[in-house]
Order: sequence, then structure tokens, then C-alpha cells
Amino acid sequence: MASTQEHSFVVPEGWARQLGKARSGGGVSAVLGGVRRWWRMLGLSQACPYTAAVLNRAGRFRPVARGFVAGRAAERLAEEAMQFLDHVARDRDALIAAVAATEAALLRARRDPAMPERRIRWPQDPDPVFAYIERGEPFHDEAGSPFTVAVGPMHPGGLTCWRS
Repeated sequence: MASTQEHSFVVPEGWARQLGKARSGGGVSAVLGGVRRWWRMLGLSQACPYTAAVLNRAGRFRPVARGFVAGRAAERLAEEAMQFLDHVARDRDALIAAVAATEAALLRARRDPAMPERRIRWPQDPDPVFAYIERGEPFHDEAGSPFTVAVGPMHPGGLTCWRS
């Protein structure tokens, strides 16, 4: 499943002025640290497109990713992406948490064909959410009708869902 959602990253206003001040004031390492965090956020948006899409829809990707990348970095993007998904899977928003847990399970199943089935509870029908992520079709939050998504190599396409 490929995402058609685009994730935009805008260079902050005053960036050139900050860089000039950093050069004259010796704060180049702070600027470079900011660049590194920006690249990590971009990497997460590309490695975790489903989760990034629903976080962006909620206006939360930048603050959630910024908070995550403020911590210690993993050596590889794939490892950091899994850590990010596990982090977001504990989010207070049940839909965002379900998307992150599902994306993490799909990535793990792709890496390990012997992975046991993983079941994730969704607060609503996942089909409209996947249609939004993959094709940009709008959907409404419809909590109250829980679904279960089972992820694993034994399922066609990697997952199956049903009303709980």
C-alpha cells in the first residue's frame, strides 16, 4: 500500500538570519543540531507514511515528531521508525494509536514472515482511514463502533479486519 499523501516541510522563517548569528556567535553546532532533527523528522514522515498522514490530519505530526527526535537517535532509520511507531502507538488519540500500532505490525510482518498474528483494536472502521491515507479520500471520526485489525503473514495483504 503506497501513500499518496505528501508531507511538507518548510524552512523556518528567519533561518538565514539564525545561521548568520550562529556563525558570528559560535553557535553553528546548535544550527547543525536543528538541521539533523529536521532530517530525522523528514525520515520519520517517509518511513512511517500512514502514521504521519493521520498525525498531519490532526495537525500533530510536527510537535509529536519534534518531541520524539529531541531524544536519543537510533543508528538506523528503520530502527528509529519502529521506535517512533511504538511511541505513537501509546498516543492518547485512539485512532492515531491504532494506525501507528498497525503500521508497526505490518512493518514487522514484512521483516519476519514467521511473526505471530498481532491484533489491534480500532475505535472505528479502518477502511475509510486507509482510503484517506492511500488516496486522500476524506473520512469522519466515528468512534463507538470498534473494529479489530489482525496483522500477520497468514492474512491476504498482511491484514484482515472485522467489527468487534
